[in-house]
Amino acid sequence: RGGARRAALRGGAVRLALALALVLLAGEAAAHPLSFGRLEAREGRDGSLRVTWRFSAAAERLAAVRPVLPARCSPVGEVVTEPIEEGVARAARYRCGGAIAGETLGLSGLDGSGAQAIVRYVPALGEPVETVLDEARRAWVVPRGSARGSVSLRYLALGVAHIATGWDHLAFVLGLSLLVRGRRALLAAVTAFTAGHSATLALAALGVVHAPVRAIEAAIAWSVVVVARAASVDAGEAPGRIPPWTLAALFGLLHGFGFAGALAQTGLARGAIARSLVAFNVGVELGQVAFVAIALVAARVATRAGVSASGGRRAVALAVGVAGVYWCAERALAFAG
Repeated sequence: RGGARRAALRGGAVRLALALALVLLAGEAAAHPLSFGRLEAREGRDGSLRVTWRFSAAAERLAAVRPVLPARCSPVGEVVTEPIEEGVARAARYRCGGAIAGETLGLSGLDGSGAQAIVRYVPALGEPVETVLDEARRAWVVPRGSARGSVSLRYLALGVAHIATGWDHLAFVLGLSLLVRGRRALLAAVTAFTAGHSATLALAALGVVHAPVRAIEAAIAWSVVVVARAASVDAGEAPGRIPPWTLAALFGLLHGFGFAGALAQTGLARGAIARSLVAFNVGVELGQVAFVAIALVAARVATRAGVSASGGRRAVALAVGVAGVYWCAERALAFAG
């Protein structure tokens, strides 16, 4: 009897530790929301260069961001600031005296922001070229021809980075992995989640649909609570007897708005989004599959260490649920405010 009591206490301590750990991660994630942006340099036939840059989320952390241009470019007039929902947008004109292809274009002031930005150069004559910049890569030598292949690779990497730093998305996928039994069924559920995610991402990024950012973030947190509850109550079936892959697809539609809201606010050109969405979504799927593989390996290691499958599942489901409740409360208050 004493041994059973000690085991129960250990199990309770493990569940509490997991819950507290994920809440701490939730707080850290909430303190560093995703920031995404766009810098566009558009040349005129008169030798002028119109530069616009905008970022979604955390405008105060990006107030110091400025374009990096060739030294021969001189400003014409003042920088114009425009308010946008959940972000900041600025525009300025420069006189460069000719095309800047083959020279450096970039952003300064990204240090510590966690922001990523698509940089697009539109020459007066010829096809636009673009790339993706972040804290590690702040400048880009503008190519003299098309750079579509490298951009696709960067969008793929951006998709992986998005899912890897999206704690609420990862919490949902983790809850889904607890809910589904069998690797094939789990892969189907994760793919259904990606399909839903991709659909609303494409529609919102192309401006077909729109949803308020704060409301969507609160709803995403609620979806984490729902999947955690389903995993803790009835592994294999969602509440109301909805198959897990259906639940994943439905909530995937919701989660797609999470990134699309930030992406749409950057005002990306339709053509740039259309040819890059596939690469981005492939990156999201690869990131999700890698995360699920890591979770399965961790579960196997825990089982071999003596942790019961049912006890471990309940502990992780509790941790995911507590994090979801934390996000729900925080985002509901932000939405109400």
